[in-house]
Amino acid sequence: MDLSDRVAVLEYGQLIADGTPDEVQKNQRVIGRLSRRLPLRGIALGKLGNFIEVLSGGLLAGVLYSLVALGFVLIFKASGVFNFAQGSMVLLAGLALVRSLDFLVAHSMPFAVAVVGALLFASLVMAVYGVDYRAFRARPAGQSGRLDPVHVDHRRHIHH
Repeated sequence: MDLSDRVAVLEYGQLIADGTPDEVQKNQRVIGRLSRRLPLRGIALGKLGNFIEVLSGGLLAGVLYSLVALGFVLIFKASGVFNFAQGSMVLLAGLALVRSLDFLVAHSMPFAVAVVGALLFASLVMAVYGVDYRAFRARPAGQSGRLDPVHVDHRRHIHH
């Protein structure tokens, strides 16, 4: 907290603390809000906490990249289509998950229950999108019933 002479703490756009870094760190309202949100209440992790945060962020990014790659392989093996629209599908699922998790936590739902609820909601959104995509957007090429060999995105096809 050496970077600033004054710190303002906002929660969902509402100012909950304002002052010097030392004042804000000791502010009971800030401590109460943080302890309610952090799973490791009252534990000062210091540099170990930073390491854990960077490590978990890196592992999560690696898992996401591997899942996207697995999705490309599964879609190609199942349909013979290179689906480059997968990025928009992943983005839609991610946004549905994050927004629903934020909504549920903001409405005082326990974090573990909120995670399960957000995962179920994101799964439902993707199931509805998948049915819509398959029924109305993906068009078969010719009489074979197969999709185009190269699928550029969910609005355009390149026919060979």
